[in-house]
Amino acid sequence: MIFIERDAPLCEHDINVKLEELQAACETEDDNVAREALRKAVPTFRRPEEVNCTAEQSKEMANTRKNMQHLEQTAVI
Repeated sequence: MIFIERDAPLCEHDINVKLEELQAACETEDDNVAREALRKAVPTFRRPEEVNCTAEQSKEMANTRKNMQHLEQTAVI
């Protein structure tokens, strides 16, 4: 599942700064450096592990599971 956060738009200068930082991180070829740069550039970014640990308990996921079970039960094979 993909969660979309709504943020205030950034000015062109701020976008360019973030892109330069991301580029520099990528050039290190170090995954940890790149991930940290991504977290800094996108403050709402969360690793799948962080999201998934609470997603299973959410009302939205419970509803999704119910809907999927209903679809499976009513599917014509």
